Amino acid sequence: MTIKEIRKDLSEIKYYYSRIKEFNFAENTVGKNDIIFKAEKYNNVIKTASPIIYDIYIGLYIKNLTQEALADELGFSSNYIYKINRKLIRYLQKKLEF
Repeated sequence: MTIKEIRKDLSEIKYYYSRIKEFNFAENTVGKNDIIFKAEKYNNVIKTASPIIYDIYIGLYIKNLTQEALADELGFSSNYIYKINRKLIRYLQKKLEF
């Protein structure tokens, strides 16, 4: 997978979690959207990441925080969050190759 594809997936996952109540409601009438399966795939991969990468994934893509808000919450600089997010994307790229 390319970094561009991973960023697109993460953007979709972030959107899904920001509207999870609506997706859960629609699941009963329309059925599961493919994003649910994609989120589960990424969640399974992230389980084996280092704690900091795991925490950044949860904060940015599950809790829908900005890098600045997550930096404040964790007591890091936003530049550090940016660097860890880049490591997260490379980690996902490596793990999703197979």
